[in-house]
Amino acid sequence: MDELLEYGVYLALLVALALPLSAYLNRAMAGERTVLSRVLVPVENLIYRGIHVDKRESMGWKTYLINALAFSAVSLVGLFALLML
Repeated sequence: MDELLEYGVYLALLVALALPLSAYLNRAMAGERTVLSRVLVPVENLIYRGIHVDKRESMGWKTYLINALAFSAVSLVGLFALLML
């Protein structure tokens, strides 16, 4: 019986957080200022400068495909190394 109560509380928490979180994500993806912008934008800009990326430049499908495949390959190698250890 305790498990059902625990699942119910968990589900209620997820439903209660869904609307504020979706509103935050919508504003963040639209490029608008959010509550966390003051903290996260400088960190994001530092990362962009570190990897030499212009955040105003759009990515075409070919570049996206190459980057997605490279990320998958690096992840596969990392996961394999982790499993072998």
